[in-house]
Amino acid sequence: MSTIFGFGSAEEMFDFMQQEAKRIREHKPTPLEAYPEEIRPVIESAAAYMKIAYEVKPNGNFKHPAKRRRAAEDQLHRLGKALNEAGGFGLMQAVYAAIEDVHPDLRNSYGCAMRCLEFTWSGIGRWQG
Repeated sequence: MSTIFGFGSAEEMFDFMQQEAKRIREHKPTPLEAYPEEIRPVIESAAAYMKIAYEVKPNGNFKHPAKRRRAAEDQLHRLGKALNEAGGFGLMQAVYAAIEDVHPDLRNSYGCAMRCLEFTWSGIGRWQG
């Protein structure tokens, strides 16, 4: 019997994909308070810079001027360097996941924000965008 990516049928794969989409849509963000107090300012600073750097209007244009976006990206790059120096790749991964968990809007309504952060941190330590 042949399979489609490990599923017995296209219908089975489709059902699984629908369930996963529902699970992702219903994800409730983790409250910031669930994270250690020392890391909270890092999460909030990164999220604020990301909103400036990557926020787009409904028409697809960036909301903030290029100079302000570039300054925010520079701050994100510095933050990535500081995280790498403080705790290496593992700390960078943990903060990235925390940002996405506390601020799912950066993944959803801001489109590329999380992916853009990967590019911004690319080349810092072992981070590869």
